[in-house]
Amino acid sequence: MSSVATVPRSRWPKARRNPGVIIAAVLGVLVLIVGLRVLEHADHPGFVDRMTVANATQFPVDVEIKAAGDKSWLGLGTVDSRSRLDFHQVVDQGPDWVVRLVANGGAQVELPIARSALQQADWRVNVTPQIGAKLRQAGAIPFS
Repeated sequence: MSSVATVPRSRWPKARRNPGVIIAAVLGVLVLIVGLRVLEHADHPGFVDRMTVANATQFPVDVEIKAAGDKSWLGLGTVDSRSRLDFHQVVDQGPDWVVRLVANGGAQVELPIARSALQQADWRVNVTPQIGAKLRQAGAIPFS
């Protein structure tokens, strides 16, 4: 037996340090960090804790909202006739809102409301008898 020990060779080749790969990895990490920082400061939609719709008409109404100028509507729910309903965690529509009220038969009324006016009204939308008259003119049928 020999007094010199032999060490078996590894099956895997030794990793070579490639400066291009190291630089690319460091740049990738930096881009990721910068991207995450930008996302932290991005303009995310806010939420309104509670928005109340008080319906004084004889029509149940489906309530939808959107930002002025947008095409798509966000449905909130249905408020029964002569009742009120609180909607929670409503997506903030920006400085100018449009509230659409849809009654039976598809009769609808759109109410442009400034965000500042909603804030002053404590996030309450009143569906008044005058709005009920507009819904009736648009074809809504009152429930008994």
